[in-house]
Amino acid sequence: MGTHLTNLLYTYTPYNITERYQEFLAYVPAENWVKVKSKLQQRIDQAGKLKVSESFMPKAFTLLKDSAFLVAGTTIRWASGQELTSDEIHIRYTYSITDGGFRVEETRLLSPAEYNALLRDHNK
Repeated sequence: MGTHLTNLLYTYTPYNITERYQEFLAYVPAENWVKVKSKLQQRIDQAGKLKVSESFMPKAFTLLKDSAFLVAGTTIRWASGQELTSDEIHIRYTYSITDGGFRVEETRLLSPAEYNALLRDHNK
């Protein structure tokens, strides 16, 4: 599920980003929807304006003890067939299972230091 969610957020073209983000929003509880949609809309607008595409390549998934998991990987952004950036990203998701449905409660980009600290704590 972690890789799927991250792919919805970080693998897109200007032509499919809206649909991918709508699918991601299906996992967001109603009370968080407006806040999350606002942030996603900024990315939709930027991708459309700049004609930027992005892809995510997963490297690691770690299920944590506190209804959370970590996903790490590389994102590559490009436009007009040229690579613009290649970045390592680390994301912490918190989730809940409600009435048999998976819900994303929070998504947070982490610095490498924050990510490594969470891994150390998890492996103790």
